[in-house]
Order: sequence, then C-alpha cells, then structure tokens
Amino acid sequence: FGTSGGNWVSCSATGLNSDCDGDPFLSSSSECRWGGLYCNVNGEITGVHLDKNNLVGQFPSELSQLSKLSEIVMDDNGLTGTIPGNLGILPLQVIDLDNNTLTGELPTELFMATSLQVIDLDSNGFEGTIPEQIAN
Repeated sequence: FGTSGGNWVSCSATGLNSDCDGDPFLSSSSECRWGGLYCNVNGEITGVHLDKNNLVGQFPSELSQLSKLSEIVMDDNGLTGTIPGNLGILPLQVIDLDNNTLTGELPTELFMATSLQVIDLDSNGFEGTIPEQIAN
C-alpha cells in the first residue's frame, strides 16, 4: 500500500473502514467502482478524489499514467515528495493538493496543462519561484 491504504479513513484497501462511496480500493470490482475514483463512459479514470483520507507517503507518480485524468483532489493528507512534471501532459482541469507535506520546486511542465482551471497547492513545503507558465 504505497499511501498506507490500510489506514485510509474511507475506502480502505483492507475494507475495515465502512465510510465509502463505492467499493474498497484493490477489491475485485472494477476500479471505476472504487470509492473516490471517477470514470468516463469508456471506463477510463478521469478523477481521483481522496481528500481528507489519511494518505501518507510519496505522491503517487503513477497517476501520470492515467491519460484521461482531469481532476486530482488529494488535499488534507500526509503526502510527501515532489509533484511529477509529467502530470502536465494530462488533461488536468483541477489539481488540489493543499495541506500535505509536498516539497521541491513546482515543475514548469505542470503549468503546460492547457485545460488547468484550478490549482490549490498552499500549505506545503514548496521552494523556489512560481513558474511564469502559470499565467498561460
């Protein structure tokens, strides 16, 4: 469990927490039925909403492999590490990662996501300057 899935507040991979708007993570059902994940009609994941869920550990870089991902809402957790720049190739509209313990510089590539409408990254430990591309 890369983000301590057995200790999540809802949709725990162990199934111990019943506060879930879908099936528990890593269950045998389709990922589109797992609580906190949203999919399009083709069964492709478009949203990850796992805010206030006791996620801890490195930010899951695997999210960049979800080619239709438009929303990442994982605020108020214990995520660490950096934001991978390759998230900028996704059709992201919302990235909400405030109140974690993320560090490093904000990747310039992130702001090349042409559909990006909402970015909420406060209350982390980022360093450096805000990339000029944010104005695009």
